[in-house]
Formats: sequence, structure tokens, C-alpha cells
Amino acid sequence: MDAVQWIVLQCTKGTTGTKPPERFNPRPEGVIVQGSASDVVLAYLRTDFHFKTRSQIIQDLQISEHRVEWGLIYLMRRKLIKRVEDSARNSRYGRYRALREGE
Repeated sequence: MDAVQWIVLQCTKGTTGTKPPERFNPRPEGVIVQGSASDVVLAYLRTDFHFKTRSQIIQDLQISEHRVEWGLIYLMRRKLIKRVEDSARNSRYGRYRALREGE
């Protein structure tokens, strides 16, 4: 046995060629978990389909700014809510509303 064959043998020793079993992920990507910020914000915005500011959402839901902000970001990425600029304020401020089915 030459050196190359010995290295190949050592590299393949102990490998079975099968993948390890996949672990259970309780929070898979793309799934809104019941009771999460995204779930609470979406349910709130679906109550009347009117545009709301971020501060209105925070005040009405009584949850932290960070939870609301991340919930809004996630819902916009999933295209479940719509954001428009707040014309009464600066363009960096937005108003949000849930999209109806088919929009």
C-alpha cells in the first residue's frame, strides 16, 4: 500500500455515507408562531383594515417597541401587511395595514 492509498483509507475510515437525522425545529422559518409579536400585530391590523402608525399599535397592544418593530418587519417581508409613508410627517415614518386576501 502506497502513501496515497493509505491517506484515502484514513479519510474514508469511519464514514458511513448516511446523513445524520434532522433535528426537530419548533420554530421553522416562515411560520408565524401563535402568540408571537407577528401574530399579535397581524391580528390587530386585521381587525379593521385601517392604516395605523407604529405608536398606535404599541399603545393599543401594550407590548414593547422592539417586538412591534420586528413583527412589522417580518410581516412586510412576508407581504401580509402594507406600508405607506405618513404624509403628515417625515417620509421615514410609516402607516401600516393588513392586506386583504387577493390584494
